[in-house]
Amino acid sequence: MSCIICKAKSEKLKFEYQGAFFKKCTICGLVRTLPFPPKLKIINHYRDKFKKGNYKTLLAHMNSYSYVYKGFIRLLKRRIGNLSGKRILDVGCFTADFLDLAKKDGAVVYGIELQKEAYEIARKKHGNKIKNCSFEKASFKWKFDIITMFGLIEHTVHPDALIESAVRWLKKDGILIIQTPNTRSILAKILGKFWPPYVPIEHIHYFSDLNIKKFLRRYGFSNIKCTPHIKFLTLQYLYDMLETFGSEFRWMIRPFLNCMPQKFHKLKIPLYGGEMLVTALKAQPSK
Repeated sequence: MSCIICKAKSEKLKFEYQGAFFKKCTICGLVRTLPFPPKLKIINHYRDKFKKGNYKTLLAHMNSYSYVYKGFIRLLKRRIGNLSGKRILDVGCFTADFLDLAKKDGAVVYGIELQKEAYEIARKKHGNKIKNCSFEKASFKWKFDIITMFGLIEHTVHPDALIESAVRWLKKDGILIIQTPNTRSILAKILGKFWPPYVPIEHIHYFSDLNIKKFLRRYGFSNIKCTPHIKFLTLQYLYDMLETFGSEFRWMIRPFLNCMPQKFHKLKIPLYGGEMLVTALKAQPSK
């Protein structure tokens, strides 16, 4: 199977973890789990996680996690200024909490969400502006100023189809924003296979800041910038989320939480998990 970035057919086993084989392209460094999990297994995985896993945890902590979404809004404002009247499509919008904030700033918001339970919540707030389908099959009446993909591209079997769709639905000079783990981050290098984002089925493709730039340039994107994504999160959220991502480290936080007064569990602190924010401009076609 060819690499989706450099088209090479040269991969080596990086490690085996939780029953999956993590393979790395020897040319560009893209990491992916092979073979890809079957579609039904992926569907069942996300349904279960919404009921008793990391998606249920996210919903329970949404009041504190909304600060992360506010950070995305600040990023957009630094990049384009006023959001009023800008059309934003959030692919993998979950329960549309980011779109709620963008709408308050005057943006015209749309979303795509495959997970049925999350889609139903998002649709109650934004009606038929939320679609329950893959991005490749989605259809709209117009193109978008901004397309966002927060914590999405690493989940997909076909990231190339995802980016092709972004090219199709972005306006000229439109902005694409991706948030995803960075395999060249210091945490990824130090922790190896115990780096929390290395979670089979949940995550399938793992990019670095270098190869995601190559990937996006292939589709005509320019002015690509990658920056570390530092989140302000509560210790309680971190502890609860480690049940899914990095369960080996959960025991390290438990003693601190047990010793702290309850009010400190909800204090927001800056946390860096080795993720990156990628912004890219859709270049105008050459004449």
